[in-house]
Amino acid sequence: MRICTLSPQWRLREIFARQALRCGTTAVIADPHEIANVAGVDGILYMLEDARKAVFAGTNQPLVSIYFMIPSCVPATDFEHTGGAITVYDIEKNCWMNRMYSVSAK
Repeated sequence: MRICTLSPQWRLREIFARQALRCGTTAVIADPHEIANVAGVDGILYMLEDARKAVFAGTNQPLVSIYFMIPSCVPATDFEHTGGAITVYDIEKNCWMNRMYSVSAK
C-alpha cells in the first residue's frame, strides 16, 4: 500500500488508478487536503464518487482500492479564507461513512 496525495488536478481517478496498477500498486491512501481547502466536505465527496468510477470494464471491481483520509485542519488557521471548512461534526460523520478511514494532519 502506498500513501499519496491525489491532487484535484488528477480529476479522473481512473487515469491515476490505471497508472498505479501498472506499477503494481493495488491500494492507496489519499489525503484530499487541497480540494478540502477550497470546497470542504463537498469536494472530498466528489473525489470519493469519482474514485468509485475507476473500475474494470463491465464490472464493479475497482482498478485500485482508494481509501481516503479526512483533513483535520481546514482551514489551517483562522486567518485563511480559501472557501472550505471542515468541522468536528464533519469529521465524526464522514470518518465512519464514505470510505474515510483516518484523520490526516497538515
